[in-house]
Amino acid sequence: MKLSDVKGSRSADVVADVIAFVCALGSEDEINALLTSQKTKNNTEFARAFYPIVFKKYKKELYEALGSIEGCGAKAYAAKADPATLFNDFAGLLSDPMFQELFPSRTPTAETTSELGSGSTGAAEA
Repeated sequence: MKLSDVKGSRSADVVADVIAFVCALGSEDEINALLTSQKTKNNTEFARAFYPIVFKKYKKELYEALGSIEGCGAKAYAAKADPATLFNDFAGLLSDPMFQELFPSRTPTAETTSELGSGSTGAAEA
């Protein structure tokens, strides 16, 4: 589900959860360094550094955002999400144009999202 698919009375709650996630990421020094570093201008290098930070340090916020978008809440989302679902849902969020408007300093294009989701991040190599 994309942010643009959310309609009606739960829209405000979804926006609040997604904004909280974006603000948490935006306040992370490691992520800010990645966004400005010349070493991570390559999408694969960026993903290799970015994804572990998000998945390790911001699990709670990630589950809240994705669970809110899915309409099931953080606990229910965390209970049902396997690694592939979590990765694909997060990649989908990153490629969502509405999300990109909230976090414009480093957002993937359709091409880079495809690259990130294709296993070219090196995550399996680590």
